[in-house]
Amino acid sequence: MDDEEESAEETLKHNLRKSFVNIARVYPSLCLDLVTSVLCLLPQPLSSAPFPDVEVALRLVYHFGECGPAKHTQLKEGTFPALLLALHESDVDQHAHWAVCLAYYEVCARYSWIFQDRPNLLEKVVGDMLGNAGIRNNHPTLRARAAYQLFKTVESTIPASVALLAPIVRSLQGRHH
Repeated sequence: MDDEEESAEETLKHNLRKSFVNIARVYPSLCLDLVTSVLCLLPQPLSSAPFPDVEVALRLVYHFGECGPAKHTQLKEGTFPALLLALHESDVDQHAHWAVCLAYYEVCARYSWIFQDRPNLLEKVVGDMLGNAGIRNNHPTLRARAAYQLFKTVESTIPASVALLAPIVRSLQGRHH
């Protein structure tokens, strides 16, 4: 893809995100139904599903959080938390494409409140971010963004994440040796 095509693709993605967020602000329930449908239609297991499909689904989950004042109830109760838990219990974190892993880590950081009373899930996600699909990945963008999302996730889940600080430090120290 040349620079002009990449620029056009980025513009399209920006406009689609903007449209989705605007619609979600007016019709959050309808957009939640769309997000749920898109995720449910993905081939299983997610780790081997086509990366554009999985990336788009994760981006919809991520951007649903921008749906405005109505979002609090939509995000914290009912379908959406169940959708997040199903996503975290899937194998999406094992996808081979760096863009899918990055989109997943962004979802983890944005909706980190779900980990507050789920320390095992938090430990799994932090472990993924510290591993080969995160800060130890060969892709430089994924490495850098995974480190940032790891920081955001840990910071926003204190006090639940305090128990993970020593293992995180040990893992990071092992990176340099």
